[in-house]
Amino acid sequence: MYRTRIRTDLPTLFALLAATWLPGCDSGQPPTYQAGGKVVFSDGKPMNSGHLEFRPVDSEHLFVARATIQSDGTFQLSTFEQGDGAIEGEHEVLARSMFVVVGTPVFEPDAIDEKFTQYSTSEIRFTVTQDPAQNQFKIVVERP
Repeated sequence: MYRTRIRTDLPTLFALLAATWLPGCDSGQPPTYQAGGKVVFSDGKPMNSGHLEFRPVDSEHLFVARATIQSDGTFQLSTFEQGDGAIEGEHEVLARSMFVVVGTPVFEPDAIDEKFTQYSTSEIRFTVTQDPAQNQFKIVVERP
């Protein structure tokens, strides 16, 4: 029986491991871009709680970005990680009002007009770009 001995040094070993391991680490996730803004009622007062969803309209990826509306009406979108934004392209938007009871979100359907709670009726659309400066959106909702 013959044995072949391969001599490797540490840098070569790391290079070989990286070459075989890194290509398998691709998550397949599309890039996201910082996006956020403010939600206000038609009278200009901020919506002080709630939830938003941005769903891509025409994309091979159906990764929905979500955000919690803060007490001043502001929000920051997240898709894969907290605050990472949304994928590029046009999105349809829905909004739901809610409040939190002991860490559990409770939706409050009467706080905003029901049409904003469904993609098909909200009529809100925004385009997320690679430029974060263009991804600050003002969302106007109505009370019931």
